[in-house]
Amino acid sequence: TGFLDGPNTVAMFASTRGLAVDSTGNLFVADRWNHAIRKCAIADDVTTTVAGTGAIGSTDNVVGVHATMHLPYGISIDASDNVYVGERGTQILRLVSPAGVVTTLLGTGTLNNPMGIGVHPTSGDLYVADVGDGVIQAYQTTPSAPTASGSAPTLPVDTWVAGLVAGPGAPAVDGSIDVVRFDLPKAVALDTLTSDLFICDSGNHLVRRATANGRVSTWAGDGTVATT
Repeated sequence: TGFLDGPNTVAMFASTRGLAVDSTGNLFVADRWNHAIRKCAIADDVTTTVAGTGAIGSTDNVVGVHATMHLPYGISIDASDNVYVGERGTQILRLVSPAGVVTTLLGTGTLNNPMGIGVHPTSGDLYVADVGDGVIQAYQTTPSAPTASGSAPTLPVDTWVAGLVAGPGAPAVDGSIDVVRFDLPKAVALDTLTSDLFICDSGNHLVRRATANGRVSTWAGDGTVATT
């Protein structure tokens, strides 16, 4: 455990969480306890810090090595190599541009423990697994809405929320997005062919699927905890 840049084989991290790969194959890591986003380059096998100083904070609109973060967790990268980061410590969604500038896309009061982040590679639609409220928030590209930071790219409008707001322990309920329930949804993944969204419903021990027509169903698992 530590906070050290350098060759990938000697670089040090502290409680790594989300992973994402950019268009050229570089690996980005949410380094939770170092409050930073790290980049493991494929060209030279060197790890560098692209956002965060190691100190807790939410300094914005600056180049990443001068920005501060608080417990980055979920991470995703869009087709333009913008890096989206869900921060558990501040309950906000940050964006690190390819130039390294950090901005806030969704501010305090919008999210409650964002963990899983997914961005559609062609449409740019953004999906956030909101663990605290037990819902999936969708931000889709048409129409657009302003962001929390004036210099940030335009964030798609808050189009829908899948799931009734419920704390831990909510039973799995399938159906339309306005009646479904999740328990601690922690991760999301997009099917780029169908635009279906797969959701890790960790509290119910299930994988759920949300289709483009707004229906949620159980895709894998029977809800019991495996012991072998």
